[in-house]
Amino acid sequence: MVSFSSEEGVVSTEKIVRFEARTDPTKGWLPSERPIDELISTSLVCIRKVKGSTTHQVTQKVKDLLRVSKVGHAGQLEPNMTGLVVVLVEDACKLTSLVTKKDRQYRLRLQFSSSIHRKKLEGILRKFRGKIRQVPPLRSRVRRVLRSREVYQLELESYSPRQIQVFLHCEAGVYIRKLFYEMGRLLRTNVVIPVIQRLAIGDLHLDQAISLAEFQKRVRAYRQGDEKALREVLLPVDHWVNAKELVVEDSVIPRLCCGASLYLDRVCAYDAGIEKEEVVLVRSLKGEIVCLAKMLVSSEEMNSGEDDLLVAQPIRVIMPKRVYSIDNPCKC
Repeated sequence: MVSFSSEEGVVSTEKIVRFEARTDPTKGWLPSERPIDELISTSLVCIRKVKGSTTHQVTQKVKDLLRVSKVGHAGQLEPNMTGLVVVLVEDACKLTSLVTKKDRQYRLRLQFSSSIHRKKLEGILRKFRGKIRQVPPLRSRVRRVLRSREVYQLELESYSPRQIQVFLHCEAGVYIRKLFYEMGRLLRTNVVIPVIQRLAIGDLHLDQAISLAEFQKRVRAYRQGDEKALREVLLPVDHWVNAKELVVEDSVIPRLCCGASLYLDRVCAYDAGIEKEEVVLVRSLKGEIVCLAKMLVSSEEMNSGEDDLLVAQPIRVIMPKRVYSIDNPCKC
């Protein structure tokens, strides 16, 4: 266990530690303590989508309210679906791929065209737990090849012979309607799914979400000089993405923000089990995400490497250059 200390706070993580370092409190911020404008441009917003609206309408409304140039989302919901939509704002969009890979949780109501005995239904549900294989539906925009996904939980929450409610926890990329239509085929009945509610994406849950109306109210208060309510719902993206990590000292951050390669002498700590060519997060001592980088060596090679070992190459810079700026950062 190592603690990387600053006057503003402490970031503690379990990593392989090369050396302990201190961070300059005059540069950068702890993610949750960023000035509001910086927080907006590196945040996630959890919105509770209502039936009838589209995911595009939700993200566009957030974009208009925050007056930003770019937003994205962590997974689409059809107009008749409800629940959690995670909106990524500005620089957070650069990490969309890490958020969209997270597992999903749903609550669904299914209606059958004929009565189904509970014991038979529970037997079929068991068949759809664990690894499943699906071909994307015709209307999907991805290549239609057989692929494997995992269903972690599929639980019956309420039962009547012609209507049930189920809880589904699955890997990202499971086609939900196709899953339950296939179940209907095995049950020899037609299936209608009037309710699909997304409960979670990874560690982000529906109980963290607010309505668009509530979000608009908080933005209006911010425009009038009270930022507290808006801060409560702007989640720093640094806290909500997961990948293996390198922690670097302050002095190398300006160069990384210009795309320069990373050498071992500037790495304070790193996760075990990193493989060569793996994409990792590079973080500051305050826990800020600096960039995504492709590993040029494994963590085992780092264990015995010299200071001049070339470790990683940035492939996507997340942090603006100005945050740890120095004169001519790309030439230092």
